[in-house]
Amino acid sequence: MAENVKMLWGPAAGHAFGPKWNGDISQFSLASASHKVAIIFASPKTGNIDRIAFRIRAFSGVSVGRVSIVSIDGTTGDPTVTNYGGSSPGSFTPVANTNFSVALGTIATVTRGDILAVVIDLSSFTSGAVTIVSGAQAYTIGADCDSLPYITSTTGGVWTRNEDMPAIGIHFDDDDWISANLGDYDAIAVTYASGVEVGFKFQIPFPTSVTGAQFILKSGIGSYTITVKLYDAADNVLESVSIDSDTLASLFGILDVDQLLAIWFTNSIAIIADTNYRITIQHNGASSINMLRHSNLPDANMRAGYPWSDGSRWSWTTRNGGAWTDDTLKMSMCGLFLDGIG
Repeated sequence: MAENVKMLWGPAAGHAFGPKWNGDISQFSLASASHKVAIIFASPKTGNIDRIAFRIRAFSGVSVGRVSIVSIDGTTGDPTVTNYGGSSPGSFTPVANTNFSVALGTIATVTRGDILAVVIDLSSFTSGAVTIVSGAQAYTIGADCDSLPYITSTTGGVWTRNEDMPAIGIHFDDDDWISANLGDYDAIAVTYASGVEVGFKFQIPFPTSVTGAQFILKSGIGSYTITVKLYDAADNVLESVSIDSDTLASLFGILDVDQLLAIWFTNSIAIIADTNYRITIQHNGASSINMLRHSNLPDANMRAGYPWSDGSRWSWTTRNGGAWTDDTLKMSMCGLFLDGIG
């Protein structure tokens, strides 16, 4: 590839489906036996779908959940009530703030390119509500989605498409997960004290240079300094950039929640292929701040569903003055600016 090519590497580069890397999260409420939420998608491969993963944010009352793979009405694009590929629904008992991986009663045999729907509803309902996480701020024009995949929901009768991205995982019986980002809700409650570094450990499968990074600041109103550091595998600092939050506030009008922060390095840092590096962000504020979002990956194999990851190249990392702590079941909502590819 030619020199001076700029690109993003990491969650910023996108993936088949799941919450947009810098998006907020949203939800759908199932509060009746007639309420349903569906994710319409094209199967990326031929095989057998045996499980569906998703996240419940809140739950109250008494109900039994159900997950189905169904066919699509070719005229309306809405889900039908016909189970697809010889499948039968799976069931689950709702629990708040929990990632689910629900086995279908019978697997769905699908062909690459088949347009299908995952439908989540309540097979039995007595009281309360179940809220299913989705990813907001998707990829739409207006209030309707422009392409696959998309979300649609109904409270009984009419299906209404939604601009949010699906937050779901689809598992094949060969242990292949297809885009299984289950949402970044957990990050809302995670705060980091002054000096704590939070970011990601990464590898890139080709030689390149890093010229900067993008972050999503979950919260940020206040006066403090933000510092971004790039480390090599021996924990040497290859680059360090600091910026005052008041400067950011003046640039953006206000430094608010979910603020996209792009940091450019003074130097272009050469990166060796298939070698571990870390990039982190920290603050020196007087109180704890939620500096960075992450997404939940409750099954380590889910990471392989991302086109920019082979399942080991991008993971959450933190440090509080001592040793690094890596969490392979979380993805940092960050991206790298690369230059001189290959």
